[in-house]
Amino acid sequence: MRLTLRTLLAYLDDTLEPSQAAAIGHKLADSPDAQKLVERIRRVTRRRGLSTPPSAGVGSPSDPNTVANYLSDTLPGDQQQQFEQTCFESDPHLAEVAACHQILTLLLSEQIRVPPTAYRRMYGLVKGREAIPGRKPGTAIPVGGMIEPTSADDDSDAPFLLGMASGGKSAGGVLARWGLAAALAAGFVAAVVMVWPNGVADRRAEPVDLAQVPTVPTVEPPLMPPPDAGRLVAPMPHEWVPPVAPMPPVEPMPMPPVGPVEPPKKDPLMELVPAKTPVRPGRFAMTKLEVGEPPLLARKADGETWTAVAGDANTVFTSDRIVCVPGLKVKLKTDGGQILLWGNVPELQPIPILETAVTPNDPYQGYAADLTLHVGRLYLSATRPAGAKFRIRFAEEIWDVTVADDKTEVVVELEHVAARGADESPRTFAALHVNAGTAAFRSRQMDAPKVVAGEEMFWTSSGAGLVGPRKPDPMSTRQTSAYYARTAIAPNAEIAKGMLTAVDAAAKRLATAASVPGAISELIQDDAPNQSAACLGVYAAAALGEYGRVADALNDPKRFLVRVAGRQAARELMALPGGDDFFKAASKKLRLDDDGEKLLSAGLRGLTDQQKKSEAVIDLLVNQLDAGEVALRDLAFDLLVYQVDPAALKVKALFPFDAAAPAEFRAPVVAAWRKRAEELKRGGGM
Repeated sequence: MRLTLRTLLAYLDDTLEPSQAAAIGHKLADSPDAQKLVERIRRVTRRRGLSTPPSAGVGSPSDPNTVANYLSDTLPGDQQQQFEQTCFESDPHLAEVAACHQILTLLLSEQIRVPPTAYRRMYGLVKGREAIPGRKPGTAIPVGGMIEPTSADDDSDAPFLLGMASGGKSAGGVLARWGLAAALAAGFVAAVVMVWPNGVADRRAEPVDLAQVPTVPTVEPPLMPPPDAGRLVAPMPHEWVPPVAPMPPVEPMPMPPVGPVEPPKKDPLMELVPAKTPVRPGRFAMTKLEVGEPPLLARKADGETWTAVAGDANTVFTSDRIVCVPGLKVKLKTDGGQILLWGNVPELQPIPILETAVTPNDPYQGYAADLTLHVGRLYLSATRPAGAKFRIRFAEEIWDVTVADDKTEVVVELEHVAARGADESPRTFAALHVNAGTAAFRSRQMDAPKVVAGEEMFWTSSGAGLVGPRKPDPMSTRQTSAYYARTAIAPNAEIAKGMLTAVDAAAKRLATAASVPGAISELIQDDAPNQSAACLGVYAAAALGEYGRVADALNDPKRFLVRVAGRQAARELMALPGGDDFFKAASKKLRLDDDGEKLLSAGLRGLTDQQKKSEAVIDLLVNQLDAGEVALRDLAFDLLVYQVDPAALKVKALFPFDAAAPAEFRAPVVAAWRKRAEELKRGGGM
């Protein structure tokens, strides 16, 4: 399915089939332009004071028939392109087609409820039998369609003819009409004779005391058609006009605001969980780590020094930033609940989750814990059969999660991904998955009383927002239960074994170290052949915001695996809110020029589809294979073989490439890539 404006509107209004919606969702996630269009549609449809599209005649994009034909997919191809281009260039046109599509979706999917006052006023606008609420509709042309041919014996006005024929052009019909007229005339004359006064004295009106005349209550027409609407009824002697309710005063049309237009404020009463539910201030003891638990690293809200909270009954405080180092798993027990902070390294499970960072808050009454999740994964469970309730905060979202009992386990994961375009903001993804049992979910916009094992809630900062409960997307890595398992299946058993040994040693070192930065520095300098401890130190340095150590790892001249760990850690730092600060610090540490900064940004963010085919980008990458810094040579080679030209992986002259080797050993590969670059720019091998 193509990603057009019409399919995008259908995706936003949830009118596509599940398979089509999934396909459009993937295309939307890969298209920054489409994501910007989604944000623009949401902005213009909520914008106050937006003018109407200027009238330009029949067949123009402003013609209502043109909008209707576009939405019903009956507009010719050339006019479709012209119409969409107009919408892209004009906010009023885009708002009109988006609002029309949304209104039509509501009309076709939800029952329309007419207010009683509007019901009465509508019937008061017409005269005659059309004003009777219980009258059956005739053969009028329906809105948006053609009248269907009716049979000869079909007469919708039969109930009003007192059981007689409709009176066509036949002689019998004419005689019937004349007979009915004569009968009505005779009845009228007889009624006049019976009520006419006998003399002049009777015609004189006697004075009437108006104060003694009883007040007759006004009878309003029924709000719904009466149950005997289909019976034959006697003709009314006079035309009946239902009482009309007075029109409410018309408010003047608001003038368009002067200056920038502010987005409409959300009504807090319309949110299930108020967005402005504040965090309780103060620093209080939250819980104590049990003996034997790995250490957490903590830092006060207004401090810069990291301290180790070891598993010897040390206390975790609210308002402190708590970090579970990559690779460690630490349990926090609260009143009725348990939280497992889950750290990971790619050597154990190849997913983009390293450390888990949270800020505990003082929970409101009825909550086992209130946590602000910055990044990582949490496992929530209850310690009693009655279950437990947790509040998770991230970005501007608030999720209330209730685990049903002590056999239920819920996973909450928050991930940040850097956008491929340097001028775009990172994207944020959050997921809630029920591993076992059942849970209840509640956010500002959604209430899911029951989420069963195997289902998830998924949220993204761009695109569809919050969706679920549902089974994980078959196209994602989260479709298998192993993804959310506490103990992952490592891709390489030997490497995983060495990393697990390094994790255990690092936990003991951090728990007893006098200085946390000093302990991390010792990990990075570890000279074990498998380099596991050094890689773990790089991950930990990134978790604590040690930008200089991560930049040094990117440029390590001797240890290839340390450089790989540096790239993994640097990519995560680029996606976090402080990504720009890391980029500036790394550029300064590596002493990069303009081309070097461009390569560093592209290497940590990735290339867009347009950049992959750009001759200037290809020349930049090939030239940087001879750069003075090892980090730049590594990044250039990675982009060439994994994004620009994956076919090079099978060419011996182009792969592999040792960025840390002396220049004379790199020269043949660089020469082969220069030749390959000319083929790529001509379109060969792409």
